[in-house]
Amino acid sequence: MSEPGRGDAVPPGPGPGPLGPDHRLGPAPLPGPAAGFGTRVLASLLDTAVSLVASLPAFAGLALALTGLFQGVDVAPDGAVTGTGDGGLLTAGLALLLLGWLLASAVTLWNRVFRMGRTGRSLGKSWTGIVLVDAESGGPIGAGRCFGREVTSNVVNQLLLLSSLWMLWDDRQQTLADNVVGSAVLRAPTSGP
Repeated sequence: MSEPGRGDAVPPGPGPGPLGPDHRLGPAPLPGPAAGFGTRVLASLLDTAVSLVASLPAFAGLALALTGLFQGVDVAPDGAVTGTGDGGLLTAGLALLLLGWLLASAVTLWNRVFRMGRTGRSLGKSWTGIVLVDAESGGPIGAGRCFGREVTSNVVNQLLLLSSLWMLWDDRQQTLADNVVGSAVLRAPTSGP
């Protein structure tokens, strides 16, 4: 007679499979319909446009700084450079450049991290009718996870141009960044009349 647990087959658990009825193979279904690739790209482009508008002072500052750097500077036919530029204009341009960069960074953080982490919707996502949610619960993912998602997405996209394309072959249409932080982008439910 053999001892239980030694060499005996493990009896199957309840339900249809050897692991029981609550066990599922593969990823869990999303809490709603996944947003399509085109809609997500459009939302991202709209968010980029918002950040670019916020960075307009930086572009103006760059123009002023370059003007100040080269104003009054001459290059002779023999290549000799004379003149000193306009230090005041250069300084004003650099200050405006810094201010524009700070403004664009603040608007981007507010829109893509704090707003989207709290509500699930950046401005671009709101305008295109999609929402970022926790892939399991369907609730907001919070600013911390949203920041991690943005960093992952930006680093991977800068190095490999891969994070956003990942959703094209992912079963649940999630980007690589979505998979890292456990989020999903869904079509937002429409409210009735």
